[in-house]
Amino acid sequence: MAEGASPTVTCIIPTFNSRTFLADAIDSVLGQSPPPLEVLVVDDQSTDGTRELVSSYGPPVRLVTGPAEGPAGARQHGVSLARGEFVCFLDSDDLFAANKQERQLERFEARRDLEISVCGYELFWEAGLEEEEERYRAAGRVRGTSLFQTMLARRSVFAKVGPIEEAWAYGDNIDWVARARDSGTVIEILNEVFVRRRMHPASLTHRSPSLDRYVDVVKARLDRVRAANGR
Repeated sequence: MAEGASPTVTCIIPTFNSRTFLADAIDSVLGQSPPPLEVLVVDDQSTDGTRELVSSYGPPVRLVTGPAEGPAGARQHGVSLARGEFVCFLDSDDLFAANKQERQLERFEARRDLEISVCGYELFWEAGLEEEEERYRAAGRVRGTSLFQTMLARRSVFAKVGPIEEAWAYGDNIDWVARARDSGTVIEILNEVFVRRRMHPASLTHRSPSLDRYVDVVKARLDRVRAANGR
């Protein structure tokens, strides 16, 4: 980055038949400061008008044909095409707060060794899911940090950590962040909420399998650690 120049950011949005909420997601990215260098919407063969919607935006929004490997594959495909110094992700039904990018870039300016900044997210519900919302709130499960959407990372860190594994239809973020920690990547958690995660009947959250899938991710990490230690 040249002296005095604003850092450049690529935002990657994986999508599949998500026209209903996608415009809100894209608009929340375009509203960031400084504006993104590019917004790569990686489409997995949508048939609901998603492609036409994305194409109507023009630069810096760009439609990319995905590899038909699900969200994990779409994210990795976007990373392989990214030109920004930094990379962030947003799901097609979620939203960035207006000051997310600015606040996280401030942390990179303050800490030159920082490689990944992670912020908080907060859930919000569409109408008709009031009982679910009540259960989540009662259990204290409305906020968290462990999502790709909360992350702003130096693009160079993906070469260090390795690719987002397409094999993980769910839990790809857990696997990748675990590998980032294992590689000594410098990660800072910013205790502020800058991502709004939409809960609706068609979201992946409602179609995901049991917790067994996440247990598989943890086991895979343990296997890597044991192999590295010769056990």
